[in-house]
Amino acid sequence: MISFLDPIHQDPAYHQFVDVRSWLGVPNAWNVLSNLPFVIVGLAALQWLAHQPVPQRKMWMVFFIGITLTGFGSA
Repeated sequence: MISFLDPIHQDPAYHQFVDVRSWLGVPNAWNVLSNLPFVIVGLAALQWLAHQPVPQRKMWMVFFIGITLTGFGSA
């Protein structure tokens, strides 16, 4: 349908914003470690939910599982 258009090329320098520094053997350390709060908050909320009579608990559990997995997936 739109095959008559030329592809739009991305500038190779686009990805140079990535932090390339290592720390304690972790490459791109701050890009990886900045995802740690997602995991901490997600796991803490899941632990809290397990002991609370919260309405729509399953909905909140799915949400916080998603937050936790976002931390792992983004790292």
